Amino acid sequence: MKKRNLFLLVVLLVVVLGSILVFRARRGPLNVPVGESVQLYVYDGQRMQSKFLYEKDDLNRLRDALSRASARPLEYGQLPEDSFPLYALRVNGTKEDFEAVCVGDVWLDNRGRVLETDLELGELMDQMGAPLETSESLAALPCRRTLALLSGNWDARFLLPAKEHTQQKDVIMSLVCSESGDLSWTVENHTGRSLSHGNGGYASLEVLLDNSWYSLPWVPGSHYGVTDEEYILEPGECFSDDLSWEPYGDHLPDGIYRLSFPFYSFEEGETTVTWAWARFQMEDGVARLEPEN
Repeated sequence: MKKRNLFLLVVLLVVVLGSILVFRARRGPLNVPVGESVQLYVYDGQRMQSKFLYEKDDLNRLRDALSRASARPLEYGQLPEDSFPLYALRVNGTKEDFEAVCVGDVWLDNRGRVLETDLELGELMDQMGAPLETSESLAALPCRRTLALLSGNWDARFLLPAKEHTQQKDVIMSLVCSESGDLSWTVENHTGRSLSHGNGGYASLEVLLDNSWYSLPWVPGSHYGVTDEEYILEPGECFSDDLSWEPYGDHLPDGIYRLSFPFYSFEEGETTVTWAWARFQMEDGVARLEPEN
């Protein structure tokens, strides 16, 4: 009996030690670049605070902590309701922009990695000598789009409410959706006066969630720009363009969206901004016109 118990104990120890070795073997360094400066963030669900690191002591302290931190791959699907505060970082002055966010011990970054890490980013942020700055907007939160889409659907906690759009009366927007999912749009000026507008890059996408509209964040890691051009849309004229999906990514979640485009009018030295928009829906990653009621 004693020999049998001893044998079982040895087997158990082998299993435990093997599990530990496998666990450790899967862990590795975070491999985070540190450039000329780094911004650290904390977001509590209401308020954003940040520290801008550029002093040598702070950057060395950060490099040391990152070099000692380890991580392993993790499957992670959805943020819990009590996931705040979030800690994040953005690295500047490297070949490619780098962003990451920590939710507890879960690390998400713009390389597409989901990791479990022992890095205590909150404690590290407290140790930095840089001053703490406060912002009411979460627009600068690193990996915001990743967080907003982590569950496969848009999470309004990480989206910015769309600006209040004063719809331009007598400016009609129409959409054309191709079978391949391309989205073309046309605006027609029936106001009886001239309207100023930019190029088609000023069109933006918004999503409807719980009866509220939210602006869609762009895909991180790439740079998109809109050239500063002015066009005049005379009465009775049309302006058309194709929506570029590149800033928004492929295969958006199903739901109701709208495309918005701004116009400017000038009266008595004042500039008024109004909007034309049209709704559409996404089905299986393809843009479709809404069914007529």
